[in-house]
Amino acid sequence: MRLLPQTTLFCRSVVSRSCLSFLLTSLLVSLPAGAKELDFGDDSELEGSFDTTLSLGTTIRAQSRDESIIGRQNGGTGNSINGDNGNLNYDHGDVTSVVGSITNELDLSYDRTSLFIRTFGFWDWMVMTQGTERTSFSPSAERFAGGDFRLLDAYVTQDFNIGDEGALTIRAGQQVINWGESTFIPNGLISINPVDVTRLRTAGAALQNALIPMPAIDFNYSVDENLSFEAFYQFRFDHTDLEPEGTFFSTTDIASPGGNTVLLGFGAPGIPDNPAPYGLGVAGPVGIAVARGSDRDAGNQGQFGLAARWFVPELNDTEFGLYWTHVHSRVPLIGAVTGSLAGLGAGDYAASAEYFIEYPEDINTIGASFNTQVGSEGTAIQGEFIYRFDQPLQKDDVELLFAALTPLNPVFGANQVGSFGFDETIQGYIERDMIQGQVTVTQLTGPWAGADQWVMLAEAGFSYFRDFPDKDELRLEGPGTYTTGNPFFTAAGIQPETETDGFADKFSWGYRLVTRADFNNAIAAWNIRPSLAFQHDKGTSPAPITNFVDDRKTITGTVAADYLNRYQVGVSYTNFFDGGRYNLLRDRDFVSIFGSVFF
Repeated sequence: MRLLPQTTLFCRSVVSRSCLSFLLTSLLVSLPAGAKELDFGDDSELEGSFDTTLSLGTTIRAQSRDESIIGRQNGGTGNSINGDNGNLNYDHGDVTSVVGSITNELDLSYDRTSLFIRTFGFWDWMVMTQGTERTSFSPSAERFAGGDFRLLDAYVTQDFNIGDEGALTIRAGQQVINWGESTFIPNGLISINPVDVTRLRTAGAALQNALIPMPAIDFNYSVDENLSFEAFYQFRFDHTDLEPEGTFFSTTDIASPGGNTVLLGFGAPGIPDNPAPYGLGVAGPVGIAVARGSDRDAGNQGQFGLAARWFVPELNDTEFGLYWTHVHSRVPLIGAVTGSLAGLGAGDYAASAEYFIEYPEDINTIGASFNTQVGSEGTAIQGEFIYRFDQPLQKDDVELLFAALTPLNPVFGANQVGSFGFDETIQGYIERDMIQGQVTVTQLTGPWAGADQWVMLAEAGFSYFRDFPDKDELRLEGPGTYTTGNPFFTAAGIQPETETDGFADKFSWGYRLVTRADFNNAIAAWNIRPSLAFQHDKGTSPAPITNFVDDRKTITGTVAADYLNRYQVGVSYTNFFDGGRYNLLRDRDFVSIFGSVFF
């Protein structure tokens, strides 16, 4: 039994650092809007509906900058200027986004055949017309965050009867594969699907517009009403889109859309933030910046999955699921190519090197899930556990940088990645088996404290990696680790200080708590729905599995109101706190105001 709408599952594959806060403003205030029925005449067997949603939302920064996560070149105390553009582009009180959007859904059915099409268009006035006073947005940033019109879902479904009890459903076209039971903890089974993270950040976002549908064919065979099997094959690779460089929630200027440069010098004064061209202003034989090379996307073939589900009415209507998926990485990893001898001779070794984004292929995951009811008091429990073979894990990026500098001087060979010659490719990740699990409890209650209904949800999850390297052997990437953990490089004057915390842990966990009250007809026909959400992490997951950041906390309060299931307005406040300088959003509290109309 699912007590939350199916769209609650849409957050599960996100690499977002604050998924819960953005989920709440669209999950717990969403409306069961009715679609407009299409009239094809009394004698027609064709049926259909057409639904339109118009939305407008704005986001306002509600906190001043934390100097510890701003590079020293940019006026802070941090050791990098490769991730602070989004922070620097907006002051306390600035409007960071004003987004209007339109979503259309067409649903047609004839006998046992149906067609579903969803389109989505958006325009952010701040990105497309205002920009920022400090940096301009790249064409990539404008496309991902500024304005676009997209065909999302577009698939045909055909139903067949098989024998006396069996049934087969075939769905072909551009679609999302919705597997698993996690609600808030990302990187579970639902990571089959890539995500447009920017859409999750948008005030009043609809979660169905955040998952990126892919061309696929899906077979679902029901042996009887209690046992079913499902299989899918995807025909194209796609990846998760991070927040574009320079937008408010971006925390990397190198791996996101529009990010194209790694600046050397650990954020020290004298290193320009946007050097152009790279070869000018060179300090010594190293240079000041490494450019981004071409992304190395995975291939389009070899992505599929199998599932079996067993419904047991005798066990309080419990459903069990077993899964196997074989897909390519949806999230980016960073590698490097060392510079050339000619570049060194020209006095700009860095300009002849490059870093690149890649997406490793053929990642196998097996998993199990359950969902059940407990008694008759509105309690539901669901859970999901996965074992992922050879999950790629990002090596610490500064260790990777020093490895790329080893052709310059043997002193850089003290890094943990290794020594390399000129024009060599350095793999930026290792592969380790991953175990992840989460359990969610949802409770519905009747009238209490003036509300007609309460929804309370608690989810806890963990990530564990087998054969995880000790940190004195190989440190894996955690957010905000802008120098190495090797004191040798500090003593040699290569880096300003030694990083002692923030690197990834073998085991990490966290929990999320949510409550919502429904006050029906509170003001005339207006329903008022206040909600509160809290998340807390312990331990740090390695990139790109950034489920948890040690001691990071987030709290979001939302008040939404809806009228006749057609109009909706709301306001929310999100507070990021704790986690130290490794919580890269800790100074980006924000207010969102949003409204929608459904027809």
